[in-house]
Amino acid sequence: MDGLRSKLVAFAKGFVFPIRTDQLEPLPAIQWTWWRKVLFVVMLAAAGWFLWRILFPSISWLLYIVQHDGPVVLTETPRQEEMMSWLTNWGLIIASALVVLACMGAIGGKQATGLFRPARMHAAAFGYFVRTVYPFSVLAALLYLVMVRAFPQLQGFAATSGKIDTAVEYAYLNSIMQALASGIAEEIVATVLVYWLLNHVPGPKGKTLAESGWGTAIIIVVHLSYHTYYGVGLVMVIPSVYFSVICWRRMRSLPAIVAGHVLWDLILLAPRWSVGVLFAVVMYIGFRLDSEPRRTKQVQTA
Repeated sequence: MDGLRSKLVAFAKGFVFPIRTDQLEPLPAIQWTWWRKVLFVVMLAAAGWFLWRILFPSISWLLYIVQHDGPVVLTETPRQEEMMSWLTNWGLIIASALVVLACMGAIGGKQATGLFRPARMHAAAFGYFVRTVYPFSVLAALLYLVMVRAFPQLQGFAATSGKIDTAVEYAYLNSIMQALASGIAEEIVATVLVYWLLNHVPGPKGKTLAESGWGTAIIIVVHLSYHTYYGVGLVMVIPSVYFSVICWRRMRSLPAIVAGHVLWDLILLAPRWSVGVLFAVVMYIGFRLDSEPRRTKQVQTA
């Protein structure tokens, strides 16, 4: 029994925690020159604009759901002008996130952005993201369905309109742009930027606040703050954010967490009959990509 238990524990640790292929470079100390201070203000302004654009609508939807004791139902066809306004909004959100990323890189160096890593590290980090975030997100979704049956009044936002066919091309384009904006902006601002800021705040036991469990909890709260209209669906957000933070802390790959987030949202847009197939294919790719650093580690320790 002890041998079986040790094997199960080893498997669980190997599944949840990735094996790093190299040591991450320490983030350099910041020399606060006047132009870095200016960029810092610009970065916070862009991040604040992003959070304002998504936080207040989220709270408004939540209040509507609570007041009407149920989910929101759309019954009118969105006009072409409205759809174009939505597309413009997503484009501006992506632009604000890119401004944040550029300022953060100029202030904290290329290590802060998570872009300048070996290609194999990005691939392994993406594989880790897929094989951990996706299964736990599915389990959270199943838990959500159970909770909705118990508390239907907390179901959250549901856009159900049968009259959208006249603007269907804009509707699909809007969904794709929303997936891109969510993956790019949320991971840059709510994950990477918040982690970077917390990394400069002293924490317990001689660590920074970002390196402690409090840092992970703060990032999760930031993500939950603009998903409040999900209702009890908030349980689906927690595991994805948690493992995104772990992936960032251990492998520091921005393309991995952005691509994983965007791909997950796009899979959910696919026809229902194909979601299972796409999920299985992506999971297989994830395990294959994450197998190379595992083999490297085994060779090094042999």
